[in-house]
Amino acid sequence: MSKLTILVFFKINYDCTEDNLNDPRGCSHVKETLVEIFRLLGCQDSTECVKFWDKNMHNLELESKLANLGINEHSIDNLISNINLERLSNNPVNLGKDQIRDIYLN
Repeated sequence: MSKLTILVFFKINYDCTEDNLNDPRGCSHVKETLVEIFRLLGCQDSTECVKFWDKNMHNLELESKLANLGINEHSIDNLISNINLERLSNNPVNLGKDQIRDIYLN
């Protein structure tokens, strides 16, 4: 995943449930870890952290939308078809290719 998608992962991982969890330490561990990351970034929660990240991307004049970088749906589909879902098992929350496509498109 790129720096452009990290915003989504703050929320997706914080909103974990026992049903979609990869991390054997549980949702409370994932949430506690993310709260610490939010704190280190000077944020209270995932929503504030997303705003912080967006603001900094804007201030640095960095693009945050893949479409604005000329990456179209066909390119995204190629990216997704080459994703090794087994390697994504290190993410605290299970993700399928449909979810990943939504992340890239939004």
